[in-house]
Amino acid sequence: MWNPFSRKTRTAPQMAPSAPQTHSDNPFGRAASAASDPLWFSDPEGRLALMALPASGTGVFALRGGLGLDGRVRELAERRANGDGTDFRAVIVTPEAAAEGLGAASTSVAEALGFEWERRLGLARCDLLWASGGPIGETLEVGTLIGAASVLREVATREAGKSDPPFGPLRRMPFRMPEGHTELSLWETPPAVDLARASVHGLHVGLPVRRNVLEVFAETLAPKLWAGLHPAGTAGDLLVITASGEGVERSGNASQPPVERWDDPRVEAISAGLTNLLEDALRRRALVRGMRTMLAVEGAETTKEAHELAESLWPAAVAAGRALRTSGKPERPSGWERVFRVALSLRVSEGVERSRLAVRFEGIGAEATDASDATDASKLPARIVVSFGRGRASVMMPLPI
Repeated sequence: MWNPFSRKTRTAPQMAPSAPQTHSDNPFGRAASAASDPLWFSDPEGRLALMALPASGTGVFALRGGLGLDGRVRELAERRANGDGTDFRAVIVTPEAAAEGLGAASTSVAEALGFEWERRLGLARCDLLWASGGPIGETLEVGTLIGAASVLREVATREAGKSDPPFGPLRRMPFRMPEGHTELSLWETPPAVDLARASVHGLHVGLPVRRNVLEVFAETLAPKLWAGLHPAGTAGDLLVITASGEGVERSGNASQPPVERWDDPRVEAISAGLTNLLEDALRRRALVRGMRTMLAVEGAETTKEAHELAESLWPAAVAAGRALRTSGKPERPSGWERVFRVALSLRVSEGVERSRLAVRFEGIGAEATDASDATDASKLPARIVVSFGRGRASVMMPLPI
């Protein structure tokens, strides 16, 4: 899985400027500079959306490789990973249009859109990042996208932006840190029942966080998003992590300094808060799709190993879960452990020690242990956790059972 933000491939972390320059004639930049949160604009039909980042913020965009990236997006991501100083000031998100997965056609369409949007919106080419969230192989006419740019500019000039994303509710969570308070928020595209559809999730931190720290968050959270939506990932999935605002404490008279280093005591707390928001969103999406149980793999040495283990266990977990639903026969963690050991005997990652495999239940039905009565099959646990040791890598995915 290609990850442009992998610490194995990128150069030394680049410090994002605290106050990047914005275009004086750009209504998006002017409106965003005066706000502490991202501003949102949408065309009349709601099929296209623009997110403008405040001047004080930075953004990291964790993208899934493969069909989900057109040539333009890949180029921009690689430039950022190489530390050339590119700092996206706006993100174009098109939840309903899919110009990706079409090879050279994707690249040419992206380049044409970049030129037109730059001309019509007054944004620099390096400020544009657009990602499709629709079915692969279906496209929205370029003329519709270009025409929407003019509408967006008029809206931005007239109304100075909207506070909430047009394609999903913004969930805010007051958050206490080792030093002061801040606010974390999440937005997402509307849940889609069709697993072939891509989705866009955004996480926002209400205080300045440097790009090199956001990259660490992206490396941790992006695998959770991809695995949580579908075991193999969904082409076009996009995770946007932003940070901005002055971080004013509740007293209103002091601003928090930027989070600039990985060893800042606030990093662990913020990461935990963002993880909770994203996992909550995945659980809600699972409920919409009729998936009430999550499969979690933890203790792997690397994210790649965690994904391989999860993909090996997922089919067995689905089959076992559906069999329990049908038969009504209750099961204990030890029963699931036997199922998973058999699955791993057929396909296993190199270096994985099956002897370390352990299973536990969390959530509904978690009280069912080997020392107690087994849980009712109609009340499977909210999460089936498979542990492989002391590694720090983990993934989570829903089970359609």
